[in-house]
Amino acid sequence: MAQLAVCFDPRPAFVPDGWTIYNAPRPLYGSTLPDGRQEWTGDFLHGIFYVAVDPADPYAARWVKENEQLHAWIVQYATDTEARVWVMEHYHAQYDAKYGVDRVTEMLDYMSEADYRQAYMDYLACGVSPTD
Repeated sequence: MAQLAVCFDPRPAFVPDGWTIYNAPRPLYGSTLPDGRQEWTGDFLHGIFYVAVDPADPYAARWVKENEQLHAWIVQYATDTEARVWVMEHYHAQYDAKYGVDRVTEMLDYMSEADYRQAYMDYLACGVSPTD
């Protein structure tokens, strides 16, 4: 399974919902987008090369395998609000019993947006899903 690269920018509007976006420091394999492109370049996450794979593409399994062999990362898009809410819920669930609700809330109040982003990415790096 590919690693995740978290992006707090909006998901590209030209990529249909449900398609998986990959990012790497080298060109990758992907489905043809509705606008005719198969790849694009963008801001550096794990590299500047991006592709999207349509799960209904007959070559989807091949593209996924090739991209994983090329060390591509799957791009997970999130908003600051999503990261903040998710981290707050997880911190409360994990630490309230040990430290008390008020102390955990006070600690969360001191966190900046950058702290919330980093905590969100740390959870994902440990394999904790935003849907958990």
